[in-house]
This record gives sequence, C-alpha cells and structure tokens, in this order.
Amino acid sequence: CKTLKGEAARRLVVQSHRPGNQSQYSSVLQAQNASDSSFSKLIGWLEANLKEPIRVEDMAKTANMSERSFFRKFTKAVDKTPAKFLEDLRLEKARQLLEAGTPIKQVASAVGFQSDSGFRAAFESRYELSPSVYKRMHGARPDSDRAAQTVEGDQVSKA
Repeated sequence: CKTLKGEAARRLVVQSHRPGNQSQYSSVLQAQNASDSSFSKLIGWLEANLKEPIRVEDMAKTANMSERSFFRKFTKAVDKTPAKFLEDLRLEKARQLLEAGTPIKQVASAVGFQSDSGFRAAFESRYELSPSVYKRMHGARPDSDRAAQTVEGDQVSKA
C-alpha cells in the first residue's frame, strides 16, 4: 500500500521551479498566441515536419512571403528569429519524447538533428542538462513494476 501511495504522490507533485533551465510554459504556445493567424499555419507545418531539414527559405515559402519580409515579420511577431524558433520547437518536442521514454538516438533523428552530438549540445545549452540526465529525471518509469501491481481495496498485491 505504501508503495502505491508513494508512487501516486511522486507523480502528483508539481515543482514550483523546474530544474535545468526549463521554461514553465511552452514557447510554441506563446508564439501561436503572439503571432497573427498567418503564422499559425506555418507553426503547424513546422511541427508536422520537424524531422525534415528546414531552412528559413522553406518557412518563408510556406508562409507565402519573400525571405526578407518573412524574417522581419516573423521575428517581430514571435520575438525570435525563425531559426531560433525552429530550434526551440525541436528541443521542446525532444523533451516530450524523452519524457515518454523514447531512446535518445531516436529522439535526435525524430526532431531533425543530423547528429547525436549536435542534439546533445543543443539540448544541454537550452536545458543545462544532458538528454540522458533529463530522461532519467523526467522519463517514463518502466511499466514492469506498475503492471505487476494490482490494487484490491487498500492492499497492493503482486500479480
């Protein structure tokens, strides 16, 4: 019973300050709220294509703008350069994948990094933690322990 209660308590605890330079809010949501509707479609396109190599030129084309106008308007609307926004988007998705338990090598390629070392460097720079440490701290726990437990009233028994 104590094990189950401890597990439930651990999962329900919310930190008042996140370790590792983690933002309390999603920069993607902030960008979608801050930008005008012309960039909402672009942000959705970016999220759907994170695995692909994306250049500012590609973003401008998707937004139906010249590269120069796109860069200026996007930076003003989102308060980040397009390249910085894309990197943030990739790193936020990487963080979600690590929390879900996805292996680090798969995470790097799934979010568009060309190399594991490039991914590690960008992740550490942003969150001040290596991806492996972050995954250990925030990743999904193995289901083997939880799957083996069943709750019967207040008693926990091994199945």
